[in-house]
Amino acid sequence: MQGKARIQSLIPHAARVVDRPLRELIAADPDRAQAMSLQASGLHVSFARQRLDREAMAALLDIAGELDLPGAIRRLFAGERVNTTEGRSALHTALRGDPEASAASREAHATATASRRNMAGLVDRIRASGLTDVISIGIGGSDLGPRLVVDALGGDGGLAVHFLSNVDGHAVSRLLSRLDPTLTAAIVVSKSFTTQETLTNARIVRDWMGEGAGERLYAVSANTRRAAEFGVAPGHVLPMWDWVGGRYSLWSAVGLAIALRLGNAAFDELLAGAAQMDAHVHGSDVVDNLAVRHALVAVWNRNALGLDTQAVIPYDERLRLLPDFLQQLVMESLGKSVTVSGAPSELATGPVVWGGAGSDVQHSFFQSLHQGTDVVPVDFIGVVNPDHAHPGSHDIVLANLLAQAQALADGEACEDPHRNYPGGRRPRSSCSSASTLARSVPCWRCTSTASTCRRSCSTSTLSTNGAWNWASASPPACCRTWPTRRVRSMIRSRRACWRRCGACATDQAAWRASAHATCSRTTGSGWSLRERSAASTSSLPGALPNPTAMLRSQPV
Repeated sequence: MQGKARIQSLIPHAARVVDRPLRELIAADPDRAQAMSLQASGLHVSFARQRLDREAMAALLDIAGELDLPGAIRRLFAGERVNTTEGRSALHTALRGDPEASAASREAHATATASRRNMAGLVDRIRASGLTDVISIGIGGSDLGPRLVVDALGGDGGLAVHFLSNVDGHAVSRLLSRLDPTLTAAIVVSKSFTTQETLTNARIVRDWMGEGAGERLYAVSANTRRAAEFGVAPGHVLPMWDWVGGRYSLWSAVGLAIALRLGNAAFDELLAGAAQMDAHVHGSDVVDNLAVRHALVAVWNRNALGLDTQAVIPYDERLRLLPDFLQQLVMESLGKSVTVSGAPSELATGPVVWGGAGSDVQHSFFQSLHQGTDVVPVDFIGVVNPDHAHPGSHDIVLANLLAQAQALADGEACEDPHRNYPGGRRPRSSCSSASTLARSVPCWRCTSTASTCRRSCSTSTLSTNGAWNWASASPPACCRTWPTRRVRSMIRSRRACWRRCGACATDQAAWRASAHATCSRTTGSGWSLRERSAASTSSLPGALPNPTAMLRSQPV
């Protein structure tokens, strides 16, 4: 079966779900949250709010089997020449480990390990030299990956690392104006050492560094001859190889800037984390393979549903550059209109990837996501355990993540067309820890009976130290928790406010009189999306459960 025929086999599945509200898809499958979620290497990823059902996912997995995707993964890890247009291997996995243990991968891993030892010695010498700043000069894959990691993990201490990619002279002028040339080193990162933008900036920086610049000039390149001609000492050049693509190269010597900022031990931890995910991808069946599932859903959105773009929204300032990195990773890899044989592609290839950091982007383009004419799949990315001492801020960030995912999926109907939110906008969420929903807040318990209540409420308050306190009583078995409250009121008062269910009208006066009433609105209808916060569609026990169990049970 050819590619077009395989996609056509998905059309009946797409027709079955395309106009069905996401809330109905979720409600129709009580186990959907668990079935549509996977965990690997500290990540929990939920696809529960993607517009597909189990039958559609089974069809996608069948296509993966027909294409022998497991075999293709093995060939990639084994170092076979999977890059057929250039006749090369794609062995970036050998930079981190050697799960396949083929002859080619063993050789590549040994080469990478030797280079890593040389780089570690160079890092130690530079960090002990008394220099204060390092400029990493590169573009594309020689810049985006290291820039992302340093920005995300840089923290305090180590050398100050600056990145220079744009050939516009304003970029280099602004950078150099605040540095001391006698205390600054420069790294020129270019596989061919012929990239125009990189060499133009490198010449400006080299000349600015003045006398003795060669002692503080380093290079990462496959072209050692050109690096030497540029004035880089032989002992200052680290290698690149044709079996590592630029967009996958941050784990190689291209990551020299990362190691200079974070230190060798942290760089080794970075490699170990990547190797852990490699082992998952290499050793997991396609059904349980996170990378495979992610790819199949992307194919579904692009070809079965005809969605042209993909938004990536990390709700963590440290990951603000992740959309930029993914733009190259996805769009350079899949930005073709022909197949590997050179024939025109019958299918849509990669989507346009874009995004930004939440919650900033909620005040820029989220209006279009909620009410615009184009439907955009959104990857919501949250980090459970922050690296700061401001729990109140983190509570707001996670509340906004959960609220926006809920709002995009379910929407909110209104007779006023300007205030109508159609929903069905297909978010999916991924979190970097298995305890992401430990801070999801349910609303105050309604006192209705199991025979009358459809949206039960559990009880909770937010204590003054920012931790959630959960009530001991469990909700009625028939109900699904509906935790909604105004975020600003919740944060300011340190209490969770209540959206009562329709069956609880008799309790409204008593609730208003209680010490827990913090919202100005207590009616069960007419809440705008701006007043919405985290919502879940699965029952929660009253006592705080194991966070991992909560993750598996909720369609984030």
